[in-house]
Amino acid sequence: MLLSALNVRYRDVRQLVPFLLQLWMYATIIVPYSRVAGYLGEWKWIYGLNPMAVTVEGVRWSLLHHRMEFQSFPTELLLPGIGMTGVLFVAGLYLFKRMERQFADII
Repeated sequence: MLLSALNVRYRDVRQLVPFLLQLWMYATIIVPYSRVAGYLGEWKWIYGLNPMAVTVEGVRWSLLHHRMEFQSFPTELLLPGIGMTGVLFVAGLYLFKRMERQFADII
């Protein structure tokens, strides 16, 4: 909702979205949490700010937990992931509702 509302007002957002999705995919799928946890140390909760990190790590853990370095699910990703999802949802909803009345005039 956030990017769709911005796309109506600023037409360049349409070209920015594919780049952001590729960057997001790299940050979520290609780099596993076990590797990030080693690099960031006590700052590994930052990886949890990615809302898809919890989902991807959950699927990865459920399929490969017997081969992974850690045997338990990384629960420290849950709180930041759920919090960031809520913040993005509320911000997107607020911006979309605020700009919704102007969509027909702009388009």
